[in-house]
Amino acid sequence: ELKAVLDRVRNPRIEGNFRHRHFEGPETTIKFAVVGDTHIGSVYHDNEALQIFYDEAVKRGVKVFYQVGDLMDGENMWRGHAYQLVAHGLDAQVSLVAKSYPKRPGVKTYFINGNHDDSFTKTAGVNPGIAVSSVRDDMIYIGDREASVRIGQKGRTKMMFSHPGGGSAYALSYRPQKIIESLEGGSKPHLLFIGHYHKLTAMFYRNVHCFQAGTFESQTDFMKEKAISAHKGSWILEVTLSDTGLVKAIKTELIPFYE
Repeated sequence: ELKAVLDRVRNPRIEGNFRHRHFEGPETTIKFAVVGDTHIGSVYHDNEALQIFYDEAVKRGVKVFYQVGDLMDGENMWRGHAYQLVAHGLDAQVSLVAKSYPKRPGVKTYFINGNHDDSFTKTAGVNPGIAVSSVRDDMIYIGDREASVRIGQKGRTKMMFSHPGGGSAYALSYRPQKIIESLEGGSKPHLLFIGHYHKLTAMFYRNVHCFQAGTFESQTDFMKEKAISAHKGSWILEVTLSDTGLVKAIKTELIPFYE
């Protein structure tokens, strides 16, 4: 218990009871898009690519986007991080999100905090996700580092959005595989979307359709030093559900961007 208390003091969390249900209509085929780590506030953030991705998704009929964490670049992530920022502090980065993050008529973006966002929680005890939602009514905060969303008739289909920790592995599929293996049978989602690693992969394992969501941040000096690649771009998905909530079919479209 003491270890748990110390961990909470060292790594504070501001949590809430976020239970969400989306796409509850009678239709069995739904379409949405997923956005990877955007890192707004970083000099490496590629807002042009992000705007194009939203435009392409909206052209295809997408009205709902999910962002899997590291919406902002945060602060004090490593020595010298401050010199790679165009906006310093929570207020400045939230203001930059309010001005620059894609906003399209009738479109909603649901998002979670990532470890870079959480840097503001650790230094000031504030929740950056709530701060963003307070200035953008089209951006809805749904959880810290992880969130589950129920979709389809009676909410029988479970989607999970996760921003885990740790570094990238040699094999692109290794981290998603280990995450899925760590999930207990009763807690597994039908669809799992993973941020943090800045990779674009898709796999089907233990009956989980799993996607790494990519990034909209170019390769940083830190990533070059660690020999970590950045996969810029993300996914548009069309999912067909059964009456019992199973994924009967899934169509994916990857929209990549290149340096």
